[in-house]
Amino acid sequence: MAVRVARIPGQIQEVCDSSDWGPLVSTNPLKLEADRKLLDGFEGWLAVSTLRNRIQRGERLGMPDEAGVYAVVLPSLGDGRFEDETSAGRYQGRNPRVSRQELQTAWVPNTQVVYVGRTGRRGGGRHLEKRIEDLVRFGQGEDGVPHYGGKRLWHLSERENLLVGWKVTENSTGEEVRLQGQFKARHRMLPFANEREEHADPPSTARFVSKDES
Repeated sequence: MAVRVARIPGQIQEVCDSSDWGPLVSTNPLKLEADRKLLDGFEGWLAVSTLRNRIQRGERLGMPDEAGVYAVVLPSLGDGRFEDETSAGRYQGRNPRVSRQELQTAWVPNTQVVYVGRTGRRGGGRHLEKRIEDLVRFGQGEDGVPHYGGKRLWHLSERENLLVGWKVTENSTGEEVRLQGQFKARHRMLPFANEREEHADPPSTARFVSKDES
């Protein structure tokens, strides 16, 4: 059952259909200037359904094997609609299902940005291609995929139409901290599917630790 949380006037993002690639975003999907400024320099904006189809065909997803940050956004400004059941798989035995109350409390109106994530450092195993693949595989119900962070995404009724963009940067931790900080300064809370605020590592101990290891 879908649950309506808040209604926000907006426009529907234009897409084109392709039997080979699935729905492709024809223009920048971000409608609000604040969202555009926050995610300046991001590229891609591929639909989750497109990424899923590429994974199923054994193809590359289309992002570089580099360190960076990535964002998940709604295809348009509109209602926050939630499904009672999640499409996500389990990770280390943990059930990714989230209560309706938690989803409603975490919802952030007046923005399309619903999640911000990061990769490891350049040369690490979890670069943009791999990390976004993990995100989609987890969201499509595969058990044991290390992307438990962002699990609220997979209760959204629009989960197949969510758009994923990315930005290459060697300082992925610092960039994620900056993005979260700017978002929180405007909305007084983190993006909908970010459950904890990230902090920059001290220079002497900086290393990549997956959110799913904690």
